[in-house]
Amino acid sequence: MLKENELHYEKIDACVKDCCLIWEENDVLDACPKCHSSRWKTSRNNRETKKRVPTKVLRYFPIIPRFKRMYKLLKMARNSLWHSSHLSHDGMMRHPVDSPE
Repeated sequence: MLKENELHYEKIDACVKDCCLIWEENDVLDACPKCHSSRWKTSRNNRETKKRVPTKVLRYFPIIPRFKRMYKLLKMARNSLWHSSHLSHDGMMRHPVDSPE
């Protein structure tokens, strides 16, 4: 469903203790640079590292493709400009956009 709607995501390995993300220059490491815990899952029987299965994965959805998809619709683009085109000119505050702050 995500691929059909052009909503791709990136998988980024994370530390088990949530102290850092392991990506870019740290992608070659086998342990967390802060707490030194293993990046990979281990089997319970003999404590061997499983075949490169990360213990925790963050799925990052980039926002640019979502904005592009959202603003393809003319109605959505018009509705997002509503706040700048429907300002109150009589001094009454009808919406937070009408306040000076």
